[in-house]
Amino acid sequence: DWVSRVREVVDWAIDCGLFVIVNTHHEGRWLKASGKLTEQQIREMLDTLHAVWTQIAKAFASYPERLILEGCNEVRDGDDWSGYPAAFEVINRINETFVKAVRAAGGNNAKRYLLLNGYAAIGTNDVLNAIRLPDDPEKHLMVSAHLYKPADFSFPPFVSHGKDETVYQTADLEETATEAFDMLQTLFVQKNVPVIIGEMGSVNKNNTADRVRHVQGYIRMTGMRGIKCIWWDNNDFGGEGEAFG
Repeated sequence: DWVSRVREVVDWAIDCGLFVIVNTHHEGRWLKASGKLTEQQIREMLDTLHAVWTQIAKAFASYPERLILEGCNEVRDGDDWSGYPAAFEVINRINETFVKAVRAAGGNNAKRYLLLNGYAAIGTNDVLNAIRLPDDPEKHLMVSAHLYKPADFSFPPFVSHGKDETVYQTADLEETATEAFDMLQTLFVQKNVPVIIGEMGSVNKNNTADRVRHVQGYIRMTGMRGIKCIWWDNNDFGGEGEAFG
């Protein structure tokens, strides 16, 4: 029943000519990138992941390439958002299992573009350098990162660093995002691996004009590096104004 409902919504978007990304989202109850797991626990988790993605991929086997499958979302070790080598290895095994499951599911899945996260989908040097792309004869793998930069402007006030969070400054974006954007370009784009910023944006603080300037600057910086972006709209990051359509 759940897959049928997801297919219904995907059909609406496909019929409108959109590209669609389907992922498993915040499955932290059972899907973890943790070095604390035993090998048996890791294998059981990967078996579950393989079963889940086999079912999803078979349900969408006939869909065109405008449907992209993304294996996971911000998988991490509890509340740790930095990661460490043993956790990085687990996320690489998760990505490998996901790719194998989809490729074996038949139909258009043999060549479908698949989207992969690093640890917690963050864009730090350690995480991006630790991403190991699985073997894929089609070379149809993509990488996603979530980058809300600058954080004090983009997020709600709880991450304040003493700045006026409603005012966008180009220098703040360049200072906080340039390194990650450059790393994504060097590690992946320049090696013909497409990159999507799967989540970006800014919350509404009654500062629509500054939010417009922020997203314009963000898209300029990523566009010149061949990176595509998706605005994360979950109400908190909703447009809430004519400038966002």
